[in-house]
Amino acid sequence: MYQLSFSYSFESAHRFTRCESIPCMTPHGHSWRAVLWIQSLHGSLNENDMVTEFQSLKKQWKKFIQQTVDHSFFHHENDPLLPYLNQEIPKFRGLSFPGDPTTEMIATCFLLKAFAMHPKEIQAKPFKIEVFETQTNFVSYTAESPSEIFKNHPKLKSEKQWWNQAEPYSRERFLNSSK
Repeated sequence: MYQLSFSYSFESAHRFTRCESIPCMTPHGHSWRAVLWIQSLHGSLNENDMVTEFQSLKKQWKKFIQQTVDHSFFHHENDPLLPYLNQEIPKFRGLSFPGDPTTEMIATCFLLKAFAMHPKEIQAKPFKIEVFETQTNFVSYTAESPSEIFKNHPKLKSEKQWWNQAEPYSRERFLNSSK
């Protein structure tokens, strides 16, 4: 089975609302990196001796990372700081999660996003994501399908949320979702 991956770095901040660690409850930023893994469906190569051209896979994902994720504040959808942030920061760049934006939650939602955006005609599919919070700390999450993820995380099933939408980016839909 062939496996392809591509990696993008981004800058984002987050904070936890349910945690005993004061540093984690304080808004703070990281230099993140997300590595998305794709595997061939049938183990064979196309007429060009490739699973597929990298460009066909990474174009949408790159837009999502660059135009939605980069320089955003990851937050719990019910974070009590949101009314203030939305009021005081013009065009606040918030990205809402259904729980605290732990690296595990971010990885789960990012893999769902990859499944939702993935072109159906390509004979490969997402199956794994690695989200690096720092150069040395990361979470790896593997799933065969969105239904496997929903089975383990039922609160992510809502079709109206950014992680289940096929669009790679849209500030109007994905950012400021908590307003």
